Amino acid sequence: MANIFIDEKFSKIYEQHPLILVDAGASGGIPKRWKMAEKHLKTISFEPDGRSQGDFLRKGLYNKKTELDIYLARKKTVSSVFKPNKDFLALFPNSERFDTVEVGKIEVDILDNQLKEAKVNDADFIKIDIQGAELAAFEGAGETLEKIFGVEAEVEFVYQYEGQPLFCQIDAFLRKFGFEFWDIEPVHW
Repeated sequence: MANIFIDEKFSKIYEQHPLILVDAGASGGIPKRWKMAEKHLKTISFEPDGRSQGDFLRKGLYNKKTELDIYLARKKTVSSVFKPNKDFLALFPNSERFDTVEVGKIEVDILDNQLKEAKVNDADFIKIDIQGAELAAFEGAGETLEKIFGVEAEVEFVYQYEGQPLFCQIDAFLRKFGFEFWDIEPVHW
């Protein structure tokens, strides 16, 4: 079977109709697994952490338009609107990367509003890695979730951040939109 992302016979189609990827939590850049499709993507990237360099929409995604505290971590990619669960994280090496170096403020909005402002009507995929706030972002993306055909979400099975929703809550919410759990890329220490 041909790989639709690299097979040249699909290039003309993608030139006219690029795949639209919503990348929420984009400070690390496009993930390696998306690289093979990069030339066929139109990416709308969200990253509210001002320390990150790149062409991002500087809004956070959430279930309402408001301003939230953000716990800026020593390592940018683990900053969150949830406090790190230091008791749990201390059980693992390199836990100091989660240390809060500053508490800042970020503007957040619902994804549906942000895509309307960007005049994007037909997103195809959502890749979301926003350190515990994934469920809140999905709650603000009902119209988008009705139209897309793929979601890639970072989820936890334990409380890496205090009070964050876990896999079971995110899975139950996405099932209401017809999504089914398909694959997992385990990350562990």
